[in-house]
Amino acid sequence: MDFPKLRPLTLVPAEHQGRRFLLLQDPEQISEEVVMMPVEVLPVIQFFDGQHSLRDIQAEIMRQTGELVDTEIFQQVAEELDQHLLLDSDRFHQHLQETQATWNALPLRPASHAGLAYPAEPEELRRALDGFYQPPAGPGPI
Repeated sequence: MDFPKLRPLTLVPAEHQGRRFLLLQDPEQISEEVVMMPVEVLPVIQFFDGQHSLRDIQAEIMRQTGELVDTEIFQQVAEELDQHLLLDSDRFHQHLQETQATWNALPLRPASHAGLAYPAEPEELRRALDGFYQPPAGPGPI
């Protein structure tokens, strides 16, 4: 993980017990966890773009702050993010392959958006779908 790369994430500022944090969320929900990191980590993770090595990040932070920070700290941040599948890494891609293989092997796939994008109850869903075919907006019965 010499060149850490963040996956596309949603970053939400938050405050907890008087301290400022960033909530890192996966909009694809491959990782369902929300990771809370101190806002001070933002200058570091902005360089988690796959183009900067840990040494490059160390040099950038040194230029910005005048402070020499051990690359071990950047490594720990990267490992923490990778544990939560927030980095575009071998671990993430392995997890994605396993998840897709499991999904593809299911004889019946669960309705992942039931109760969110459409009704969860079968009879209510049937009425909603039938409503798409009812005049005046729908084409009529099939």
